[in-house]
Amino acid sequence: MTNNRRKHIYKSGAVALRGPGGYQKSTDNSVPKLAFQHLVEEVAVGLGNEIRFQPSAMDALQEAAEAYMVHMFEPPHAKRTKIQKRDMKFVRSLLRGWGLLQ
Repeated sequence: MTNNRRKHIYKSGAVALRGPGGYQKSTDNSVPKLAFQHLVEEVAVGLGNEIRFQPSAMDALQEAAEAYMVHMFEPPHAKRTKIQKRDMKFVRSLLRGWGLLQ
């Protein structure tokens, strides 16, 4: 007995719109740990002092940074598929008003 069902072909863009749901359900980091660590160390070197980070501090910093990014990108994405420059300006002005951004 063979299965003669045809492979389902999705419309253009349908799979891309399904994508963010997987990220919302995941508890993994969005940014790879090593890449984030290199970025943090590069910023720390730019400050001029020799700064060292404990692994738990690096994990906490990454968690906070990713939560901030999610917080930044949620409002402009309301019912749209693209973020516009004016959306980011609006979010920044809101965060400044709330004292969350300088």
